[in-house]
Amino acid sequence: MSELGVQVSAAQPAPGPGAEQALMVMRLRRGVVGESRRVSHVVPVPGDGAWPEKLTALCGERITGRQAEVLTTATGMPCVHCVSRLPIYESISALPA
Repeated sequence: MSELGVQVSAAQPAPGPGAEQALMVMRLRRGVVGESRRVSHVVPVPGDGAWPEKLTALCGERITGRQAEVLTTATGMPCVHCVSRLPIYESISALPA
């Protein structure tokens, strides 16, 4: 835990999302970490509607929800490890609805 009380730690990589699982993009809020660590992580949306204390990005980064902001557009530097774990679709018609 940092001096700001941030619970962010590297963990085992999260399993890749299934075709029916929705994803969101989030990053740590300004002031929580330095600007070079404020990358945009891809996080599976909790299916049961409950917001857990900690979320796990596709790269395995565990993020406390209170310390993060959800992004509605592609903003900032993406987490390379999260992007590398995104599903690859052969065509736009193969994307989940």
